[in-house]
Amino acid sequence: MGIEESEKKEKGDIIITLFPNLISLTFWGFDNWEEWNGIGVKEDFIRRFTIMPCLRELIFWDCPKLKSLLNFLRTTPLQNLKMDQCPILIVCCKRGIGEEWPKISHIPNIEGFWPLRDWPDDEDKEEDTKEEDL
Repeated sequence: MGIEESEKKEKGDIIITLFPNLISLTFWGFDNWEEWNGIGVKEDFIRRFTIMPCLRELIFWDCPKLKSLLNFLRTTPLQNLKMDQCPILIVCCKRGIGEEWPKISHIPNIEGFWPLRDWPDDEDKEEDTKEEDL
């Protein structure tokens, strides 16, 4: 059901795995979602919990107000991160300079799509584009 108890790392420690078999996760159409709140990554937490250890793909589509991601994403084996129609999140995840970049820098394939009109210097254009240097 998404939670698994596994063997002890040290005497007295029980390791809990949350969503042990989840491979792909998509969030679609969360118009008012601003922050992905959850449990922060703390040393004690890392020793006792494993979250989504098989997650390979994470997709955000049409979440226009989303601006932050959970810290635990650093510990996942993500291979693909896709963001479409999430203009704030895309800027926050900008390669090397975005506030959220440290959480996703280990992911080999990151894609972000948004209307060009969201960029100050391209206000007249309305076609979609792919951000190559995310």
